[in-house]
Amino acid sequence: MQDFSILLLNIYDYQYNLIEAALKKFEMINKQKCCLCISK
Repeated sequence: MQDFSILLLNIYDYQYNLIEAALKKFEMINKQKCCLCISK
């Protein structure tokens, strides 16, 4: 049972990291779009 909870934690951690990375990438894209708008 303990192994299972550790596995769940690892999966949760992994998904959290993926979501965080995706959000950062999304932010970068939005910032670039804003910069393009301002420079025009």
